[in-house]
Amino acid sequence: MNIQKLALGMFQSNCYIVSEGHDAFLVDPGDRPVEVLNYLDLHGLNLRFILLTHGHLDHVNGVDGITKARPVPVYLHPADRQAIDEDTRIFGDLVSETLPVFDGMIIPFAGHEIRVIETPGHTEGGVCYLLEDHLFAGDTLFRHSIGRSDLPGGDYDALLHSVREKLYALPDHTRVYSGHEDETDIAHEKKYNMFVKGNK
Repeated sequence: MNIQKLALGMFQSNCYIVSEGHDAFLVDPGDRPVEVLNYLDLHGLNLRFILLTHGHLDHVNGVDGITKARPVPVYLHPADRQAIDEDTRIFGDLVSETLPVFDGMIIPFAGHEIRVIETPGHTEGGVCYLLEDHLFAGDTLFRHSIGRSDLPGGDYDALLHSVREKLYALPDHTRVYSGHEDETDIAHEKKYNMFVKGNK
């Protein structure tokens, strides 16, 4: 399995292109759809679907440009779909239809299973996606930090609960692919993430 990170747009949000053989899916294509499409074409990848961790504009605004060229399913939690439909100042400009995700849902991919983990706090409908020992965490958990909770739909206590009870319950070796900046792993964050350790 190959995981390619593209940091896109003025917010440098991470879009992940995950491929197995010639099949691929995207996580959070927030900007520059042409750049993403060019990567898919260059590597001969068949896009199967798009996973969205949450509905903020810097994570979803590239979706429509991609689905116009590659009409594939787009998955997003219903709470953030509603937020997008009500307010596009912070939440994205997303015309593409979305399919709902919920806690424990399994999305098959190329002989693998992707498990949805609901992690509200950064947004009401925030989710992470677990593919074997790879966790696509969006803006829930960063290296040495957590997502902000002061925007509409945010909840600080819920965010801490999501990290401690959902993500820290995963095996220590689980690799965390965050929505911004560098990757990390669960063991490292348990030891060094003072935003979580310091707020018990």
